[in-house]
Amino acid sequence: MDQTTAASDTCPLELVSGPTVTLYRCGVTSTTGEDEHGETRTTYWYTEYRFAPGEYEMLCEGHLPAGAEWDENLHRLFRQTQHRKTDDLYNEGYRNRRITDNEAWDTYITALDEWNAQVTVLATTFSTAVPELPQKPAA
Repeated sequence: MDQTTAASDTCPLELVSGPTVTLYRCGVTSTTGEDEHGETRTTYWYTEYRFAPGEYEMLCEGHLPAGAEWDENLHRLFRQTQHRKTDDLYNEGYRNRRITDNEAWDTYITALDEWNAQVTVLATTFSTAVPELPQKPAA
């Protein structure tokens, strides 16, 4: 993994995956001024992380490449990945609560909320100790 400050004439995409590299871009700021031809030009500045094949996927599961250290940007990416694990679970919970009279789904949805809150708190210490996901109610 390499980290650099980069610049572009176009606002960068946050995540770009290719066969040989994955780019994660964050902290985007912009400056506007005149170029050498007197035309108004906006330049976007950002931090860019370059991941070799497999490094990005490992980071998303809480494992940094050798020699790397957690920072706010990398840990945010890790936590976002963890939070996404509940997207389909929430949908299933809400759907089942709507079509059944089983209040256990309300309890499950609340447990998912609590799980996500616990993942958010990991930011304070850059911990990767993700709690177990709540168990679904019996069908």
